[in-house]
This record gives sequence, structure tokens and C-alpha cells, in this order.
Amino acid sequence: MMIAELKLNHQSSQLEAGIQRQVLCDLHVIAMADLAKRLLSFDTGHNIKVTGFLALKNRMSNQLVLHASIIEAAL
Repeated sequence: MMIAELKLNHQSSQLEAGIQRQVLCDLHVIAMADLAKRLLSFDTGHNIKVTGFLALKNRMSNQLVLHASIIEAAL
């Protein structure tokens, strides 16, 4: 089974309590099988939308990893 891992740089503007807030963070992403191939088909710097679930990297870590279930090109 093919597995792809990468670091996603997230940037967005979110409304919180009526105030716009800039959100910047890095998030580790893992994709498996056909999603791994799709993820690797995008060039570095390409805007994508990833949907999935968050889980701890392993039992000994507090680091969160986004497990991809849908990967799309973003506008």
C-alpha cells in the first residue's frame, strides 16, 4: 500500500467573536492508497483542500496528523 506524508502550510482568515483572525499553521498530512497518488500529483505550492480526521501521530506523541479522506484542487 502506498503512503504519502507531507507538511501542509495553512493560511486563512476566520471570523471569531465578530473579529477577523489570521490563521497560520503547519500541519502534517498522511494519505494512503489512491489518495497518496493524488496527493503526490500536486506540485509544491499548489493550493489544495484536504478533508479528513485528526489523530495523534502515535501513542507516545502529542503531535496531531491529518489523515486525508478527500483531496481536491482549491480555487
